[in-house]
Amino acid sequence: MPKAQKDKTRPSLLTAEDRLTRGSATAPDDDIDLDDLLSRATQALKERQEAVISIASQKSPLETVHLDAGTNVASYLSADSPFTPVRLNTAKLVKTTDNSNALDKGGLGISKHGDRTLVAEKPAETIAPELDYDRKQKEKMAKAQETAGPKWFDLPAPEMTEEVKRDLHILQSRGVLDPKRHYKKDTTKGLPKFFQIGTIVEGAADFYSGRLTRKERKEHIIDELMADHDSRRYFKQKAEGIREAKGRVTRKGYKIKKRR
Repeated sequence: MPKAQKDKTRPSLLTAEDRLTRGSATAPDDDIDLDDLLSRATQALKERQEAVISIASQKSPLETVHLDAGTNVASYLSADSPFTPVRLNTAKLVKTTDNSNALDKGGLGISKHGDRTLVAEKPAETIAPELDYDRKQKEKMAKAQETAGPKWFDLPAPEMTEEVKRDLHILQSRGVLDPKRHYKKDTTKGLPKFFQIGTIVEGAADFYSGRLTRKERKEHIIDELMADHDSRRYFKQKAEGIREAKGRVTRKGYKIKKRR
């Protein structure tokens, strides 16, 4: 093999100084390329951000199309529960009329806007009476307060006078009227509201001597009790016994009086 061909195939051996000089010659070119790429990337990012900001600042044509009328339904309609009918709020309802026909009632809820006037007006009945559940309940409660209900054949409440109250008090304390008769304890509080006052009519089977004469019949119970001599004597005896028991001076009674 010729000598020249051997020199071409032999690998070139570079010293450390040659490598440093060659690397120093190519290093500035690489730095320039990196700086150029970095500046281009920064510029592209800035342009992209500016484009996004400009798009966001532009008003979209879709925003001008209002699908909602802008009214708040909750302020115009009212419903106590989802099962009751919906009612119009009368305070929010207005009627538009011409200014030429409208009267100027200053301070009475009339406001003028150009050639129109807004006048607050109470609407007509918006719910049929058959569908108004609240009205039905109010009528039912009012009727229930007037009568005792259908189970008592709609027994009405009579007029409560002083004589009737006195008779009811006597009936409630009937356990002390006769010492030989005992009744079940009355647990009701206060006077009854629904009752009826009637007259006992004797039948044909009753003997004449067992009936009350016309003079013996009284209008109220207290009059019948005071007309009976036996009852009056018993009441007087009972009252004297209570008076003596209260007036008796004992150690126990003295302590009770002292506490009072």
